[in-house]
Amino acid sequence: MSESSVHYPGGHRGPWLFAHRGTSTLAPENTAAAFEMAESVSADALEIDVRVSRDLKVVVTHDASLKRTTNGEGLVAEHTLTALRRLDAGYRFTDPNRSTPWRGKGLHLLTLAELFTQFPKTSINVDIKDAGIEAAEIVAAELRRIADGRWINVCSFHPKTIRRFRHIAPEYSTAASHSDVAKLFFGRWMPSSAQQSMVRRSAGQVLQLPPYWRGLHLGSTAFIEHVQRWDRRIMFWTINDANDMKTLLNSGANGLVSDNIVVARKVIDAHIEGATDSYRDRVQAPP
Repeated sequence: MSESSVHYPGGHRGPWLFAHRGTSTLAPENTAAAFEMAESVSADALEIDVRVSRDLKVVVTHDASLKRTTNGEGLVAEHTLTALRRLDAGYRFTDPNRSTPWRGKGLHLLTLAELFTQFPKTSINVDIKDAGIEAAEIVAAELRRIADGRWINVCSFHPKTIRRFRHIAPEYSTAASHSDVAKLFFGRWMPSSAQQSMVRRSAGQVLQLPPYWRGLHLGSTAFIEHVQRWDRRIMFWTINDANDMKTLLNSGANGLVSDNIVVARKVIDAHIEGATDSYRDRVQAPP
């Protein structure tokens, strides 16, 4: 595998399309069908969620509860992998006509290992949904067991989880935590020496953010350029409107996380085609 494909999602320097749970508009989220559709539009990475089963297996699914996406009941953590495999992962999906085209089609919850085997060339962004250090340790051990040189980034909304993961698996790229983002955002108004100290204390090679958070404009050109100046990459979720995609890309975003993968692919490709040399120099600079 080439150096570029190891260090960059999709093997290039962006802007990138991360397929949010594969897609949740065209197929049941976090399933092989959704990931196949993401690959069909040349998504640069699969954005997936993982949880740990009762017997400590890493399963690709978003919710703690099984009810929203499967025909099961209870929590993922209450079931063994054998029991989880029996569930219909396409059971709840409805299309725009309110029909259930994936019900009974044989879709099941994937393990992280199965996903790696079925999609061997695709970059993966792993969101650890369970809180606590045990989840971080289990996912880190599984990644080390199955990792094959592809680009992998790990994130979590739970500070203890991502801190523990970084400590025990420093070889993997990770996304910035809330506190890391705060250091970068508010540190902009500090003197240069203080900024450097603040950035050194922040972790995460990639920032994955909403454009706005509690009144803060995280998608502004000024903040995007500030993040990139400190050799970080910044992406935005979950961007499904074409005009919002264009606005963020024009502001310099390194990538988009989207359910609307067909439109996002077209918008990103058109943006790359029309990008100026100065834009490419800034957005595609090596980290």
